[in-house]
Amino acid sequence: MDTLYDVITQFFPQFSLPAFAMMCLGAVLVYIIFYTTKDVFARSESFLFMFFALLLVTAIPLLGFALYILIRPSSRTLERKMYAKLQIIEEQLHSAERKHLPQAKHFIHKKISVQSKKVKKQQ
Repeated sequence: MDTLYDVITQFFPQFSLPAFAMMCLGAVLVYIIFYTTKDVFARSESFLFMFFALLLVTAIPLLGFALYILIRPSSRTLERKMYAKLQIIEEQLHSAERKHLPQAKHFIHKKISVQSKKVKKQQ
């Protein structure tokens, strides 16, 4: 069974192992740069942070990517906005409950007292 390197050298005899290794490393570096670009745009709204992160990853590719993973924001921008909206909705629900709860208690007590009077009359 031929290895990938053997198959490639059959079609391209000038292809060498160091060239193949450099090509694979280049592909990994391009992937890391594209991943960082997509990730930094999703996690930050600061242009300065975006520029710094991309500069870090392109200047020091593997170490820069590891440092970016350490310093990047923990959540994405849309997640933070969604949690903020959910917090507002939750506060509105609690304020509505507090606002309407005394009226509901009064209505429930009134309903119970009417029903208990009906039961007493029937007995």
